[in-house]
Amino acid sequence: MIRACRLGHMLLLCCNCDLSTSAQVFRMGSTVPTSADALVAGLACHAPIFPVKASNISVLREPRHFFEILKNGILRSKKRVVISSLYLGTDQLEQELVDSLAQRLNECVTASPLRVRVLLDCIRGSRGKANSRSMLLPLLQAHQHRMRVSLYHTPLLNQWFKYVIPEKFNETVGLQHIKIFLFDDDLVVSG
Repeated sequence: MIRACRLGHMLLLCCNCDLSTSAQVFRMGSTVPTSADALVAGLACHAPIFPVKASNISVLREPRHFFEILKNGILRSKKRVVISSLYLGTDQLEQELVDSLAQRLNECVTASPLRVRVLLDCIRGSRGKANSRSMLLPLLQAHQHRMRVSLYHTPLLNQWFKYVIPEKFNETVGLQHIKIFLFDDDLVVSG
């Protein structure tokens, strides 16, 4: 089941799919009957595609639904949680997600311990004194063998350039902006 929601200029997708099976990769064929097929075939030459039936798509009407999907995904996970985002944020809802991660990590310590992986942009995730890194640090320290936080830093922002450009403007040089959330075999793609 895939759920989609337009939130401003973003399209949020939530997909319940079995990631343990291999996905079929489609490649451009010799004839492409329609322009939509041509677009998909062209994209398939550069990356895998995952066909989805329109009947498996529903619309999330509120941002709160997106938050609830993330929180419930964390609390249901038994094997893995993977979060890739520009940054986490530092407000009440973001703290609630971190608290949910802590709760789930504490619950899943026996037979198959939960593993958590977080990928954030280094520049945005480190902005200000209270930031994504500072929110995740206590969790990382408490569960260092089951949790990993990775920070992407663009190579375009080299040593001297980093100190010349003011903090909020250095993001114009380059960011990690993938927004993917994986809860066991349930995938949420946000864009």
